[in-house]
Amino acid sequence: MVIVSELYRLVATGAQAGDLEGLFAPAAADEASSLVARHSEGRIDSYAINAVELLSYAPQDERDDNSTYQTLVLVGVSEYAPGSDTAEQFEHRVGLTTESQGEGFWVGQWFIRSVERVEQ
Repeated sequence: MVIVSELYRLVATGAQAGDLEGLFAPAAADEASSLVARHSEGRIDSYAINAVELLSYAPQDERDDNSTYQTLVLVGVSEYAPGSDTAEQFEHRVGLTTESQGEGFWVGQWFIRSVERVEQ
């Protein structure tokens, strides 16, 4: 998932939580600070996207031209600390809201809606 990979790339290059606001839904804004803090504390040396799952989607042929639709994707990420081969696991819920502009034209934007640490 490009938005999650871009998030980690920006953090690795020194982005601060405020620089990441456009990637997160307002309800998940605190997650940007948490990620930046983990990186600043030296807890993230590398990461890997290890799973992508489509949770919900409205196929184009089932859409009404006057409606708004949600697509939700779960992105699994492993964060590795320096010198460690054991990862912390996180699940990013990434959503896309598409709105009809009429005549088969749709617009939308991806946002990270939540991030949860997965206990192992």
